[in-house]
Amino acid sequence: EPGEELSGSRQRLVCSRCLAALGFPRMVCAGCGETDASRLPIYEAGDWIPHVRVEGCEGCRRFLISVDLRKHPDAVPPVDELAAMPLALHAESLGLRKTMPNLMGL
Repeated sequence: EPGEELSGSRQRLVCSRCLAALGFPRMVCAGCGETDASRLPIYEAGDWIPHVRVEGCEGCRRFLISVDLRKHPDAVPPVDELAAMPLALHAESLGLRKTMPNLMGL
C-alpha cells in the first residue's frame, strides 16, 4: 500500500510449518532485517488473487508469501499460500528462495 513503509504498522507472521504467530513490523525482511524499501520488492498477481503477494528481499535473496486480511477478511492463509504457488515460482525464477517451506516442502 502507498506509504506502507512509513506507517510503522505491524503484521502477523505465521510459520508455515507449525502455525505459530508473532507480530513483526511491515516493510522489514523477516529473514535478515533489511529495512531499505528499495531492496524489498513486492510481486502481486493483480485481480487473480489480489489479497496475496510475495514480499522479497534483495539482501538475503529470500521471500515470504503475504496474505492481506484487510483486503479479504475471510481468507484462509494456509490455503491461499498454496493458491499463490505461481507467485512463488515467479520469485524463485528471479533467484529468491522461500524463507520457510511449508509442511509439503513448498
